[in-house]
Amino acid sequence: MKMSGNKKNIYSQVICIAVVLAMMLCACNNASQQPDASQEQAAGEAGAADNDADEAPLVTEEDYRGAIAAAEDDAKKLELYKEFSSGYKMNENEYVEYATLCGKAGDTIAQREVLFMLYRIDPTEAHGQLLSDMTLNITSSDDEKAGELLKSIAEELKKCEGEDFSPQGIKSIVSSDDWKKSFYIDNGTFTSNTKYSSDAVNAEVSSDTLSTRAVITEGDMRYLCEINFDGANVGSVEVKDEKSEGKYFYRQFDAEEVDIMTVNGYIKDGHYVNQLDITIAGIVYQGMFDDAGKTKEEQPEGLEGVAYAFTEDRSNYLYVEDADAATWVADVAKMGFGEF
Repeated sequence: MKMSGNKKNIYSQVICIAVVLAMMLCACNNASQQPDASQEQAAGEAGAADNDADEAPLVTEEDYRGAIAAAEDDAKKLELYKEFSSGYKMNENEYVEYATLCGKAGDTIAQREVLFMLYRIDPTEAHGQLLSDMTLNITSSDDEKAGELLKSIAEELKKCEGEDFSPQGIKSIVSSDDWKKSFYIDNGTFTSNTKYSSDAVNAEVSSDTLSTRAVITEGDMRYLCEINFDGANVGSVEVKDEKSEGKYFYRQFDAEEVDIMTVNGYIKDGHYVNQLDITIAGIVYQGMFDDAGKTKEEQPEGLEGVAYAFTEDRSNYLYVEDADAATWVADVAKMGFGEF
């Protein structure tokens, strides 16, 4: 089929117009599916604002207080308190909470530092008591010198059963500058409680300017020293499964280092068993106990109490008032000879 020239031109024009229209429609569809630059900018600014709100810097004291109150766990609170305390003024309750969080996290060194900050800011007896009520847990890596001092005391106490033993060596150690540095708070104004742990020696120490008490465990032995203005108490006991059990020795000195009393015996499950020898002012008293800590001694007639140790001729005895021999037990803690 043949077309004339005019018809051919008209057909070509129609095709061109259709192509142009199709291209325009595609452009419109693409434009409707893509945000313009202003929309992208607005969305970006909104997202940035949200991020800034989430990570808004803490500037004021109230900012920190609000963040601490909103913190979901103790670890986050502790982190915020560290920042807060470094450049802002905290109140008493906040210092106490901060110290408590340090203790719960196992960092008693930081706990004491926080409480000492509170005491320096407001040095009241109540704030000092907070320091005395806590126990500082340290190891050889925290204070190597502390371990050396404790081992020196243990060496002295290994000789405490000797007739010529004197507590003077121990007194010199617990009054030294090194001891004060390791075991005092505020130069001994308040009692410092310390628990020391190492491979060689473990100890629990309470110390201030008026008195010192240390219970030191080294190997299979445990040692006691109590030093104060009234005198000194020393002792040793065997250790089994981390408990004081076996041969027991205790000795008291007065302020002039005169030997007042010595106790030799055996303990098990917290009470005296077998033979117990007590020497007071040169007089020896002896008592016998069963494995449950009950006295095996025949009781004096009419005694309102329990006689537990007698002189060799049984003319004198030591006794506990208002006790029943059928039920009374020679409890180490209650007998008052030294529990450790």
